[in-house]
Amino acid sequence: MLFPSQTPTVSPARFGTLVFVVLFADYVPMPFTTLLLVALVAWYLLESRLFIPRPMLRLVWIPGLLVLLGISGFLNNQSREVMKDVWYFSKYPLVIGFGYLWARGSPSIRQTLRGFMVVTGVASAIYLAAVLSGQDPLHVSLGPLTAQYGRGPSAAILGAAIIPTVGLYRFQLRDLRFGIRMLILLFSILCLTLAGSRTLIVSTLILLAGLFFHRLTRQAKVLFLGLSVLSALFITQWVVRQAATAEWGSLVSRTAISVQELTPKTHREAEDIGHFWRAHETAMTWSFYLQGQSHERLIGRGFGALIDIGGMMNFKGLKYRYIPKLHNGYLYILVKTGLVGLLLHAIFLGLFVNVGLRNVNAGDPERRFAAMLLILLVLNLLFVTWFVSGLFSKQGLFPATVLMGALLAHLDRPISDRRIPRGSPGQPVAVT
Repeated sequence: MLFPSQTPTVSPARFGTLVFVVLFADYVPMPFTTLLLVALVAWYLLESRLFIPRPMLRLVWIPGLLVLLGISGFLNNQSREVMKDVWYFSKYPLVIGFGYLWARGSPSIRQTLRGFMVVTGVASAIYLAAVLSGQDPLHVSLGPLTAQYGRGPSAAILGAAIIPTVGLYRFQLRDLRFGIRMLILLFSILCLTLAGSRTLIVSTLILLAGLFFHRLTRQAKVLFLGLSVLSALFITQWVVRQAATAEWGSLVSRTAISVQELTPKTHREAEDIGHFWRAHETAMTWSFYLQGQSHERLIGRGFGALIDIGGMMNFKGLKYRYIPKLHNGYLYILVKTGLVGLLLHAIFLGLFVNVGLRNVNAGDPERRFAAMLLILLVLNLLFVTWFVSGLFSKQGLFPATVLMGALLAHLDRPISDRRIPRGSPGQPVAVT
């Protein structure tokens, strides 16, 4: 058997839904995925006779307040741009809510993680098949590869971080055979390597290091931190040396300019602006925010507000001076909903961290692992929001965001509530 099990399992229909939704999001524009998620959330609510768990309301009220703050943009801005921002601010609670409701049909954290590992394996296999059939995987420049196939399935960060660390928490994903787990891990690492996405690589390191660090003794933690600092210095020096001869667009060259890319600074030359667009965009947006009146700094300029980048830019044959969306998610929130919106967003993420902290030292190893993973997923979001919008990106870390909702659902359950229905000993039992 591919999935040997002596415990209750997720129903095939629910399991298939998770796989389909994540793959659908990888290959179909996100607005269509949003419609699918709306239909699935409505179905799950109808299935439970419109019962909404009280803890789930935390996923609604803060994003709802953010939308109310931004909706004032209808008074001054183009309706089309306003609706785009409404979608960006409404999408992420919908994705997390889907994960939450999906996990209510899963009998255990172990079964939920199994589902996400299978999703990772399938998504990674599809990506690898596409790349290896049509590209030289040793291509020096990553530009053509990522342009044709994207930056790899973001689910790969879950496989690369979870499979090597679950054993440290004294439980295993035994519902997946050892060979299957190792194959998923291999596929995940290959995807991260071939895609060359700095975001995915750093996200993997954050999750992997955090899950590993939490299980170390105090002395081992000190040693781990020391080795990490030394490794970081060595890698930085090596990248800087190699960048001088590396082809522009390769992972080495892009890693070497990461600090310049992320440090806010305006540029005058078009070539410099193109190379360091995030830095230029961030600097111009911060200046644009400070130019606002007091009330605009406090509650934002509303949805649909366009950001002046200081001059005409040519992008893919189109010339523009005003942009509606940013790579920097924090500035995006500031411009649209002000300091109040940024504070509300921090509170929203803080709610997840609070749930994680309350369970991180639980006696149940599955619960302890889920709590630490949830905290790390939030910390990773805080990091990636600076340069890829985080929860406000179109696709973003979609599988990880769904997993946040699923882990929250499990940790919201009382410890005694394991959702294990009765069945014959040793036989899988489907939970709908």
